[in-house]
Amino acid sequence: MKNKNYLDYIPRINQKWKETDKGNIELAIENKGLCNRLTQKLLCKPQISYISLDKYGSSVWKNINGKNTVYDIGQQLQKKYKDAGVELYERLTKFIGILEMNRYIIITNKRFKNRK
Repeated sequence: MKNKNYLDYIPRINQKWKETDKGNIELAIENKGLCNRLTQKLLCKPQISYISLDKYGSSVWKNINGKNTVYDIGQQLQKKYKDAGVELYERLTKFIGILEMNRYIIITNKRFKNRK
């Protein structure tokens, strides 16, 4: 994450999700793997867990379309939330990094987006 300039990268959604009645995003996370299957059977844990994003996270998610760079998303957030502050891009890149680390999104390099 230290060597990446997230502002030039393009995130793409890699997760099932839905928009709630309140306009927030809810991610549906499938609990896979042997350990998860065991806890599902033994402890009645669900096959799918849901993660609800707050209004800021939901705004970021809604701007992830496979075309907008992280910089573009930040610009949209600045327009929508006038009080975003000077730390907007620092927080945005951290959030994008967390989404990528958990494989909720995939990040591609802007320079190579038109290559096949």
